[in-house]
Amino acid sequence: MALATITLTSGRDIALTGLEVFSTYGHFLEGYPNVRINDRLLARLSQRKQSAYWTPPVHVIDPPRRRLDSVDDGRRRPFGPAEALPPIYCRAAFRSHPVDEELDQVLYRSYLTVYWFQEDIVEPVPAFVATAVRHLDWRDLAEDDEL
Repeated sequence: MALATITLTSGRDIALTGLEVFSTYGHFLEGYPNVRINDRLLARLSQRKQSAYWTPPVHVIDPPRRRLDSVDDGRRRPFGPAEALPPIYCRAAFRSHPVDEELDQVLYRSYLTVYWFQEDIVEPVPAFVATAVRHLDWRDLAEDDEL
């Protein structure tokens, strides 16, 4: 059962089948967010889940990065300049009809897992999810699988 149905700018309807919301830096015990930490987080999110079974492809929407240090403050930090991503990131699972139009429309669906970052979650779920993913190129990113 879909949590919401979203229409992409391409006209394709995709079903939101799962949503998780995380604190970007909630696991930090010490230190500060920086380019290296952020790059590692983005690389980890973009990896397809390893499993003995088929798993959907993953797409990470490039987040905005905000430099926290003043360029002219002259301080040297041990891990480089402080840089922050938005405070929240989301992981959503989507499905739709097959990308390959020759596949049986009853037996196949296309799937994609998407990560994106945002400042808050004050909007209703369908609204903030639609805002984040509406411009996805489903045909290039999603993969078909048999039910």
